[in-house]
Amino acid sequence: MSGEVKVQFPADKGGARVQVLQVESASNSATVTVTALGATALPSGVEVALLVATAPVWIKFGTAGVTITAAESGALLVPAGALYMRVPSTATHYNAIRATGTDAALCVAKVV
Repeated sequence: MSGEVKVQFPADKGGARVQVLQVESASNSATVTVTALGATALPSGVEVALLVATAPVWIKFGTAGVTITAAESGALLVPAGALYMRVPSTATHYNAIRATGTDAALCVAKVV
């Protein structure tokens, strides 16, 4: 991936930029199970995403036809908790599947 990621930091009362990432209110949430979630649209214009999972999941970015079966080429492990991730510039969708025997709630939010 090349190029700059455009993230605007919020300003304090004096107008100085504060280095804290903001999350857009629009996000995608789903329950990830033993069966692949299915291609899910990413928030519009996302370059950096906040991924929040209640249990480990595998995620794969791609186009509307993106598939995933488990730990495979191109799949990334999202541990339980929160993780910031740069989204490939060509990605419009993601797909996910649980990484352990536990279903997980997964939220994908756009960082602005």
